[in-house]
Amino acid sequence: STENGYVGYYAIEIVDKNGNKTTKEGYSYETTEDGFLFECSDSANKLLAYVGDEDTITLPLTFKGESYEIYQFTSHKNIIIPEGFEKITNSMFYGCHSDSLYIPSTVKSIGEWAFEYCSFEINWGESSVERFDVQAFYNYQGETLIIPNSVKTIGAYAFANCDYLKEIIIPSSVETIGNNVFSSI
Repeated sequence: STENGYVGYYAIEIVDKNGNKTTKEGYSYETTEDGFLFECSDSANKLLAYVGDEDTITLPLTFKGESYEIYQFTSHKNIIIPEGFEKITNSMFYGCHSDSLYIPSTVKSIGEWAFEYCSFEINWGESSVERFDVQAFYNYQGETLIIPNSVKTIGAYAFANCDYLKEIIIPSSVETIGNNVFSSI
């Protein structure tokens, strides 16, 4: 509900003037020793943010020994995705304004809106990414994007509304490009 307004709706915890604490029903929040904030529920654990003080962070491969979701992750400077991640999921880094992101060779696909409103430089390493889903870089705010040689498919609207993009390099490995890939640029 939005009974506490939209700030309250999205807040992790609300403390009223009497010191009473309220959290979203069915959710708890946990910060790991290395500074990662997770939202926990019966259905899934979700990484929300990094609240530590390191400039370069490596995302955890698991949380409490299990896989976890990432949605709209925000961070500080440099993010490293560790070997073992296979997909950058839908909206995973939505709105993230770090300096750089390292994507390992184990990542095979990039989900919808994965980098929407992001502005970081992407380091693909020894990339094996084969697919950019629909709108994968929609509203991406970086100036340059070099697509790795492993990519074969670019989904519709993948780079739509990328107003800040000055240069994009698409390799000859790309076999399929969806409709309106550069719409509104």
